[in-house]
Amino acid sequence: MEVVIATGHLRTCQRLTEALSSRGHKVTTASTSADLLRRCLRGEVGLALVDMDLGPLSGVELLELIKEVDGDLLLVPLVGDSHRETEFAIRRLGVFYYMLKPVDPEELLALMDSAARRRAAS
Repeated sequence: MEVVIATGHLRTCQRLTEALSSRGHKVTTASTSADLLRRCLRGEVGLALVDMDLGPLSGVELLELIKEVDGDLLLVPLVGDSHRETEFAIRRLGVFYYMLKPVDPEELLALMDSAARRRAAS
């Protein structure tokens, strides 16, 4: 599955890219919201791991734009807090799953297995 990791944190990108690549996923990165949106518009993404602190838009605004561009894209917001308001806003958008930072690579790999099964079923 083609995965884009959208975060400005180099170490996070490296760690998650290594984990995903080891399982055969094609991984690219986007360090800005504009870059992520361009990739979504071109249909280059199967699943997007989106740092909610990517900026300059709020994380929720960015997710809303992505959903407008590609409503079928599997979105996994990476959140730094577990506030109810954030969780509610994310779930309202119908995201696939959300993960708390720092992301556990083993949890991410289990999520990718689930995402692959979901894609195969649709």
